[in-house]
Amino acid sequence: MTRPAAIITGGARGIGLACAEALANVGFDILVADLAEKSTNGLADNLAARGAKYTYVSCDIADLASHAALVDVATKTFGRIDCLVNNA
Repeated sequence: MTRPAAIITGGARGIGLACAEALANVGFDILVADLAEKSTNGLADNLAARGAKYTYVSCDIADLASHAALVDVATKTFGRIDCLVNNA
């Protein structure tokens, strides 16, 4: 069975991280889009321990061209997008 997938902008820390953890806890795979790649240290292990497949994309949400690329990575990685958390 395919797990649901979520994109979380600004998901490397704070509220975005809490959303990523909460969604992973209920069975979602997670794509985190964030500028702060340094903040993602340990995030893959954290989400994997919750059973989630995890992908990180360095993304500036203010750059409109990056939106299509973000969706493209999510659909290629997970085959679907079920949830979008606009935290950035």
